Amino acid sequence: MEIQHLFSGPRLGYLLKREWYEHRKFMLLAIAVIFILLVANAIAYAHNRENDLHEKFFLFLLFVGGFILTSLSFSEMNTATGKLFYLTLPASAFEKVISKWLLTSIGYLITYIMLYLLFTVVADGIAKLYDFSFIPLDLFSDQNRLGMHLYIAIQTIFLLGAIAFQKFEIFKTIVFSTLIWLLLAATCLLIFRLVMFDLFDGLHHFRPEMNIDGQRIPVEPNRGFVRFAADNASCYGRLLGLYIAPVVVVVASYFKLKEKEL
Repeated sequence: MEIQHLFSGPRLGYLLKREWYEHRKFMLLAIAVIFILLVANAIAYAHNRENDLHEKFFLFLLFVGGFILTSLSFSEMNTATGKLFYLTLPASAFEKVISKWLLTSIGYLITYIMLYLLFTVVADGIAKLYDFSFIPLDLFSDQNRLGMHLYIAIQTIFLLGAIAFQKFEIFKTIVFSTLIWLLLAATCLLIFRLVMFDLFDGLHHFRPEMNIDGQRIPVEPNRGFVRFAADNASCYGRLLGLYIAPVVVVVASYFKLKEKEL
């Protein structure tokens, strides 16, 4: 019974249909604006004989458009009437968060890719008018695959910001996230500096060597250790940033919406 109260497929389907019906005009307008911007840039790039159009604009517009869309996903709660109506919809807070996440992450990503693939056909036609050609879009290059994965991960922060803030959500989310990141980085560096104070000469320089049991031992790590640490940091960083952190942020979004229901 608890699971049925928290999540129901038919209720989620109803929410998704409602989102499309309520916001279809805005979504279609956003698609038109993005397409016009892409065409305008294609004309400019073809005129100037620059062939790296897709490399520069595919991920750029994916991130910018997606973050703006995500930040506006709960904008109907910016008014007292809209907030009351949305929070009293016959669906759980979990279903409301998941429906918004599906639309602004996977839904937006699929729609954007389809739109961009259509644009590549138009861009090739524009380039031919200038007797020119663009470098073809490699949708599954390492850069684009990582970029799309990063979008799915990072946009959860803007989803939380859309629930937490009212008006100017995207700017408030960016400022607040930056402050949190700087605070965490400073705290981690301070803890490391305090715990490993014997290894430092001054504020941040490693001592060249230490005297341990009568032996002079170099303090600064060798290149092999640096490579080992960098490889492990990259592996654990991907695990934390691309998989664990997004799930934590979505759960936080659920509890934040539940808080607003009280």
